[in-house]
Amino acid sequence: MLLICVLLMSCAERLETSGTITESKAIELAKKEAARNGCKVEDYRISAVNDTNKETWTVYFKLKAQFPPPGSDHIVTVERKTGSAVFMPGE
Repeated sequence: MLLICVLLMSCAERLETSGTITESKAIELAKKEAARNGCKVEDYRISAVNDTNKETWTVYFKLKAQFPPPGSDHIVTVERKTGSAVFMPGE
């Protein structure tokens, strides 16, 4: 029984570290990139979408204001294989 548990745990670890960024990790990386570009991430609603070709996560930052000013929403893309994040400011 113990051997089965150990084998299952090692398989789960391999899946997480197989080089693919999970949604939660993509959001974490996107938050760091947004903060590095001057955003106070706690002021934003954050959601992530996996693109259709499964190569990048698109993380949306929507300002939590009742009347957000133009250009206040931002996007960060995160490559699934490398974790490379690119900040795109709102216009």
